[in-house]
Amino acid sequence: VTGTGSGFCIDGAGVVLTNAHVVEDADSLGIQLQNGKSYKGYVVGMHSELDLAVVKVDVKDDRLPSVRDVD
Repeated sequence: VTGTGSGFCIDGAGVVLTNAHVVEDADSLGIQLQNGKSYKGYVVGMHSELDLAVVKVDVKDDRLPSVRDVD
Protein backbone atom coordinates (compact mmCIF):
# COMPACT_ATOMS: atom_id res chain seq x y z
CA VAL A 1 0.00 0.00 0.00
CA THR A 2 1.31 3.42 -0.93
CA GLY A 3 0.20 6.57 0.83
CA THR A 4 1.18 10.17 1.12
CA GLY A 5 1.42 12.66 3.92
CA SER A 6 3.21 15.80 4.92
CA GLY A 7 5.83 16.66 7.48
CA PHE A 8 8.66 19.05 8.13
CA CYS A 9 12.37 18.78 8.80
CA ILE A 10 13.24 19.84 12.33
CA ASP A 11 16.95 19.19 11.83
CA GLY A 12 19.04 19.41 8.68
CA ALA A 13 20.69 16.09 9.52
CA GLY A 14 17.45 14.32 8.59
CA VAL A 15 15.00 14.43 11.50
CA VAL A 16 11.44 14.84 10.24
CA LEU A 17 8.22 15.35 12.22
CA THR A 18 5.00 14.00 10.70
CA ASN A 19 1.68 12.50 11.75
CA ALA A 20 1.65 9.01 13.26
CA HIS A 21 -1.30 7.94 11.11
CA VAL A 22 0.84 8.64 8.02
CA VAL A 23 3.58 6.16 8.97
CA GLU A 24 1.97 3.72 11.44
CA ASP A 25 1.52 0.82 9.00
CA ALA A 26 4.50 1.58 6.74
CA ASP A 27 7.01 -1.17 5.96
CA SER A 28 9.33 1.37 4.35
CA LEU A 29 9.34 5.13 4.02
CA GLY A 30 10.27 7.39 1.17
CA ILE A 31 10.59 11.12 1.61
CA GLN A 32 10.37 13.54 -1.30
CA LEU A 33 11.18 17.21 -0.84
CA GLN A 34 9.59 20.08 -2.73
CA ASN A 35 12.80 20.37 -4.78
CA GLY A 36 12.26 16.81 -6.05
CA LYS A 37 15.05 15.09 -4.09
CA SER A 38 14.06 11.73 -2.60
CA TYR A 39 15.39 9.88 0.44
CA LYS A 40 14.65 6.72 2.39
CA GLY A 41 13.74 6.92 6.07
CA TYR A 42 12.57 4.97 9.09
CA VAL A 43 10.36 5.66 12.10
CA VAL A 44 12.33 6.55 15.24
CA GLY A 45 9.35 7.09 17.52
CA MET A 46 5.62 7.50 17.47
CA HIS A 47 2.85 8.68 19.81
CA SER A 48 -0.52 7.49 18.50
CA GLU A 49 -2.65 9.54 20.91
CA LEU A 50 -0.94 12.78 19.90
CA ASP A 51 -0.75 11.59 16.27
CA LEU A 52 2.95 12.48 16.05
CA ALA A 53 5.86 10.54 14.60
CA VAL A 54 9.58 11.20 14.28
CA VAL A 55 11.29 9.89 11.16
CA LYS A 56 15.05 9.71 10.52
CA VAL A 57 16.02 10.24 6.91
CA ASP A 58 19.24 8.85 5.44
CA VAL A 59 20.64 12.07 3.98
CA LYS A 60 24.23 10.83 3.57
CA ASP A 61 26.24 13.97 2.77
CA ASP A 62 23.25 16.22 2.10
CA ARG A 63 21.69 18.64 4.53
CA LEU A 64 17.92 19.04 4.50
CA PRO A 65 16.31 22.47 4.69
CA SER A 66 14.77 22.68 8.15
CA VAL A 67 12.57 24.94 10.22
CA ARG A 68 15.73 25.86 12.17
CA ASP A 69 17.04 27.48 8.98
CA VAL A 70 14.09 29.89 8.74
CA ASP A 71 14.76 33.44 9.89
